[in-house]
Amino acid sequence: MTLTDLQQLFRYLERDQSRFSTRNELMFKLLAITGLRRSELVSLTWEQVDLVNETIRI
Repeated sequence: MTLTDLQQLFRYLERDQSRFSTRNELMFKLLAITGLRRSELVSLTWEQVDLVNETIRI
């Protein structure tokens, strides 16, 4: 996927108003920006997410 393709995907996700749009946007951005594996993403729990320090423990 090129940078242009990724930017286009992000713009689409940011405009989406469907029920799960925020979840979808965050999932795709986490995959693209952090290098998370799909299996790591789907197995995340709230205990691994630190909103105060803005970190995720994998």
